[in-house]
Amino acid sequence: MKQTSRISIAIAAWNGEKYIADQLRSLFQQTRPPDEIIITDDSRNDRTELVVRQVMKEWNGRLQYSRNPAVLGIEGNFRNAVRRTTGDIVFLCDQDDVWLPEKVEVLAGELETHPEALLVACNSEMVDSNLNPIHATIPADLKNAEPLFQAINSGNAFPCMISLKLIIPGHAMAMKRAMVPLFLRMPETLRYHDVWAGQTAALFESLRYVNRTLTLYRVHANNASAPANRTNIPFGISRLQEVMRTDQDIEQTIDLFKALMSCSNDFPLSLPQKNRDFLESNLHYFQERQKLRAIKRPFRFFALTKPLIQDYFRIGTGWRAFLRDQLL
Repeated sequence: MKQTSRISIAIAAWNGEKYIADQLRSLFQQTRPPDEIIITDDSRNDRTELVVRQVMKEWNGRLQYSRNPAVLGIEGNFRNAVRRTTGDIVFLCDQDDVWLPEKVEVLAGELETHPEALLVACNSEMVDSNLNPIHATIPADLKNAEPLFQAINSGNAFPCMISLKLIIPGHAMAMKRAMVPLFLRMPETLRYHDVWAGQTAALFESLRYVNRTLTLYRVHANNASAPANRTNIPFGISRLQEVMRTDQDIEQTIDLFKALMSCSNDFPLSLPQKNRDFLESNLHYFQERQKLRAIKRPFRFFALTKPLIQDYFRIGTGWRAFLRDQLL
């Protein structure tokens, strides 16, 4: 891809009047300016729109704002924003963060110089509502971050991301136009567009990671992804805890793996056999856990099979998963 790629930024807004001006100004000040900014708004009042229309006077580029006729929720809102973009590279953007000036240039350049990549991500520094550092950088601060970055950029992203139980936040992502149909295939039953985007790109080994901090991730009480009362928990870990914690979340995990399997069967990309095998074994593991939990306590213990016990320690979290399945 040549460095003349058109750049789109997709913002899913909701009651964003307090912080969206800061975010937009950081987009206007990029060393590589975007070609368009698309904002779709789930707000039921005009406060966010008034701020956007005031700030957009400071920029001579294309900024398109529209309010959704009905509330779509965060996932539907992001899909709506991405669907309206026209660029060769699409950045996902939260309404309340601040981007460092070189973010678009660095991430777009990474996609342009790696033809095999469909999605790229970077690190984010967590800051408070006033942009003061919280002294945490995600996911770079996690003890398993470096092995993850190496795995992603060496064609071993999918098994590593699943095994390390780490999710890359959507606000750190940019994707090529070829990734958009895959992004929009996210089933309505699933939560978290960033889980879907990261896992689908990793499944086809089309993911790149730039180990640089390019986003100030503002953490406050109204965050959709990581409320302030959970800032002591790393983002990726807290997100995956939500995905895999309860009976319902096991169902979510099974739905995710089934959807990934569907993509692997008909999406026009080559899927490494090792990833297909890994996906199938993980899907089977969670399906067996779901069957076990359908049995009344204390009879679950007697329904355990040797393969499932082995998978608790080969695939899952060992005794923790075993005890959850017996006690929940």
